[in-house]
Order: sequence, then C-alpha cells, then structure tokens
Amino acid sequence: MNNNTQLEIQNIFNKIKNLDIKIDLSDYTYLKNEIKERYLYFIAIKTYTNDIDNNLFYNIPSLFINLWESHVLYIKNYLEMCNEIKYLLFYDPDTINQQTTIYKTIPSQQYDFVIFYNTHIGQLNYKGNGQLTLTVNGSNSCKININSDDTIQKLIEIISLNNFFSVKSILVKYNSIFLHSSRTIQSYNINNDSIVNVFLKMIGC
Repeated sequence: MNNNTQLEIQNIFNKIKNLDIKIDLSDYTYLKNEIKERYLYFIAIKTYTNDIDNNLFYNIPSLFINLWESHVLYIKNYLEMCNEIKYLLFYDPDTINQQTTIYKTIPSQQYDFVIFYNTHIGQLNYKGNGQLTLTVNGSNSCKININSDDTIQKLIEIISLNNFFSVKSILVKYNSIFLHSSRTIQSYNINNDSIVNVFLKMIGC
C-alpha cells in the first residue's frame, strides 16, 4: 500500500470517525474504542476500493462480520454513514465467505498475519514481567503487553484487536483447561515460560 493510498484511506477514516457510529460492543470490556476504530478502518478500505457489494474482499474476518452486522441493524445510523462516504455499502450475509481469513490490505504496525483457519492457531509463551509473546503457525513473533492481574477477557480482546477475530470465536487453554474470561492470568498460576494455547471456535458455534 503506497503513501497516497494510505493517506486517502486515512482521510475517509477520519471523516467517519467523527460520526456517531452505533455498533454493538457489548462483548468487549476493555478495548471498545480500539475495536470500533478497527471496524471503521475496514469501512474506510471498502469505501476507498469501491467495494460496494463484496466483490473484492469476500473473505472478511469474523471481527468485521459481527460488527458490520450489528451496525446495519441501526439502519438510520448506517445510512447516515453511507451518505457521508457517498456509497451504500451493501451487507448481504449470503455473499460473505465466513471462513476466518485475514487479508494484508488492513494495515498493521506490529503484526503481519495472513490466513488462519478454524482450528488451533498457536500458543502464547508467558515470559513474565507483564509480557506475553504470541507465535502463530510459524509466523514472526509479536508481543502482547499484559499484566498478571489482568483478566483472560482482556487477553482475548487484545488477540481480537490485533488478529481481527471475533472475540466470540477465541478460546484460550492452559494445562488442559479452557480459561474463564472473568478470571485473572495470575489466578491460573501462569508463570514464566508457561504455554497458553489459543484456539478459534468454528463461526456459528
């Protein structure tokens, strides 16, 4: 993506960011604003590429499918946004391939993931000092900053934010136990160099 393209997408993003966008973020506790911005950047990309009817990006990440669907339900608010960007972005679930796929068009400063399937996607190595290192399918490692007294829910939201998975689809597992979102990392006695596995549920499960 060249600089001019990034600038034009950023301009569209800034325009819609100033609108009162209504989407359902009830599944999120810690990163509502960041998740909303990810969605709006997705809308900005679709606008810039004139992808009105999902011909270009039909493999849409589950995070955006869920947020987009919730936004369309606020029909007046959705149409106001479409009027602002001069495009009616057509949402039709039948045209969207719901395989969990990530495309490189979405910019990311720290992460470079391409495709994940609905299966075990990797592991988190807990290194202590408030840092988890996520390695996914042999991809380059990236670092997730989190404290031992943070909840599993916050960890899941960070994974969702940076990998474009719906928070509903993410499961984490330690010592053969799936971790409860309301508990803290510390409460599971996850120590230095412990392995925390990350899974994706099948969409719709």
